[in-house]
Amino acid sequence: MMNNEQQQQRSDYLYEQHLTHITIQGKRPATIDDYSRTLGRITHH
Repeated sequence: MMNNEQQQQRSDYLYEQHLTHITIQGKRPATIDDYSRTLGRITHH
């Protein structure tokens, strides 16, 4: 089982990967912002 610090590091890494991938896909800035906000809400629950 991971501790909170490890979970946070993993979450941060996955978030950065997600941003990189949707940017490469050419998503609009508004879409990137929406996706990012949604992920933030999900990961903080």
